Amino acid sequence: MSESLILVSHDALSVSATDAARALIDEALSLGALIGQVRTAEENNAAVEAQISLKTVDKQIEAAYRAAKDPLVQLGRKLDKTYRDLVAEIQPEYGRIGNLAAQFALAEKRRLDAERIAQQKELDRLEREKHEAIAATPDPVQHAKIIEDHSRRAAEQMPLPSAPTRATGQKVREEWQIEVVDLIQFARWVLMSGRWECMGIEVKKTAVKEMLEGGMKDIPGLRCEKIGKAGVTLPKAQKDIEV
Repeated sequence: MSESLILVSHDALSVSATDAARALIDEALSLGALIGQVRTAEENNAAVEAQISLKTVDKQIEAAYRAAKDPLVQLGRKLDKTYRDLVAEIQPEYGRIGNLAAQFALAEKRRLDAERIAQQKELDRLEREKHEAIAATPDPVQHAKIIEDHSRRAAEQMPLPSAPTRATGQKVREEWQIEVVDLIQFARWVLMSGRWECMGIEVKKTAVKEMLEGGMKDIPGLRCEKIGKAGVTLPKAQKDIEV
């Protein structure tokens, strides 16, 4: 009877390795610790035996991991589908109404901007009239009266700026909508400006290996060389792992 290597407690929401798993790992590592060099056929056989032991434990742990995780993954997928089905009509409708409200908010912003511009023009006109009246007389008493009169008129004619119309609980903000229209042009800009935080670039190693295996000798920007790797193949029949 096989022993469990991973224990999952759904009630406590905890996961732990079993003593059996620790024992298998310690045994495989102790065998691997004996391999310090490989210079003879006998040492090579011992190295292969150590690799087989390590890989066997690795596969057993992987099988236990998958056996424990797969039911959770399947449950998670069902939960995700249920969630998507539930919000399939809610979220688009929320966005549609939000777009309408955002258009009103932008109209309010334009109204307030126009109001501020008109108020500033009126202030500028009153200021001009004040300076023209002051320039028309050298009398300081008249200057004081002109300043007082124009200050009063400015206070009377300039209403307090109105606030944007908002419903209770409403939040309005502007966001950037970004659409890629020419990825190559954008990549060139990133390269020339050095703004690498704006774009992610990675090497597709599988495709590169296929090109190298096809006969390509050199790829600009990459250093490609073959290195030796020794592994082992386990028998197809594997002991079942209980979880």
